[in-house]
Amino acid sequence: MEIIKQLTIITITFNNEEELNSTLQSCAQLRAMGAKQIVQNGGEVLRREESNLLVMNESDAGIFDALDKGMEKVNTEYLINIHSGDIFIGEIDDLIEILEDMEENELDISLNDQLIPFGALTQNRIHSSQMWKPFMLSFGVQPPHMPTIFRKDFAKKVTYRKNEPVIGDFFQYVDLFNLGPKWKAHGKLIVRMAPGGNTTRGLKSVIYVSQQFINSFGPFRGLLITLFRLPFKLLQAIRK
Repeated sequence: MEIIKQLTIITITFNNEEELNSTLQSCAQLRAMGAKQIVQNGGEVLRREESNLLVMNESDAGIFDALDKGMEKVNTEYLINIHSGDIFIGEIDDLIEILEDMEENELDISLNDQLIPFGALTQNRIHSSQMWKPFMLSFGVQPPHMPTIFRKDFAKKVTYRKNEPVIGDFFQYVDLFNLGPKWKAHGKLIVRMAPGGNTTRGLKSVIYVSQQFINSFGPFRGLLITLFRLPFKLLQAIRK
């Protein structure tokens, strides 16, 4: 259980105290066991006095700039991003198993699963890491981003692309996997994402994110990526 002390949770928030409280509560047992949690707050000043919790009130240029600022403060071996409103729903034993495997086998990245409320199409779906492979990045398909656990020193080799306000996390995976990491899909259900985000609004999310790919890659390549990524996204969606 000592391995839990080598984990830092980075939580990004902006004037979202109610949802932040839910996220902090879901991670309370992890902090009690020695995990660190950094809240990177870009909105109105927040005050929290809790063991293993650091609240940083500082302006940022958006979510990906805030994530970079949070990552700069990590002094543990491993990190995970759980944003304000997202809920840790994993089993502690599963998390310990993942971290011990990462330590023993010197893994840089552990891929896991996230539960997504998906608008009107279905009540929930599990975004699975089990079928994901790095070649899928060429088709615009990234692994589940929220429950990914990174080795800190490896994650710090790249920064988020600030000119990509929506799909910056996709390009983070592109940049990291171009470095040839040691990785494994542990496939543990770790996080339930908050409803209403860019990836949790059902068909609106599909259209919105597809538009971002077209904006980033241009109309021809962007449209091809959008057409190719849809079958892969369907394969990753396991209805519950």
